[in-house]
Amino acid sequence: MDKFASVWAEDAVQDMPFSPEGFPKRVEGKANLIKHYAAWPETSGKANFIDELVFYPMQDATMVFAEWRGNVEIITTGRNYNQRYGGLFHVVDGKIELFREYYDPIVFKDAFGLD
Repeated sequence: MDKFASVWAEDAVQDMPFSPEGFPKRVEGKANLIKHYAAWPETSGKANFIDELVFYPMQDATMVFAEWRGNVEIITTGRNYNQRYGGLFHVVDGKIELFREYYDPIVFKDAFGLD
């Protein structure tokens, strides 16, 4: 989690426009992002987010779009979370200032037992 915390700018924002009801659509500030993801080590088992990771550079060198697949064992439900993502990143001086994350909320709800 220390490595995770190190990638965010102090005023970073994560937008999640397709988050299901009861989950935030936006998290503002590095401290709040760290808090938002704090339970991840206890929630997830084996995880892979890099096998299908593709970056799409943009004309503005501080912007990049990425696509990836996440495959995660969810400890709390015993289910597998197999999600396809898209994300827009704004990175300045090596720190993420904006992460706009797109994913399927139905897959999310199923994996985390919200169905």
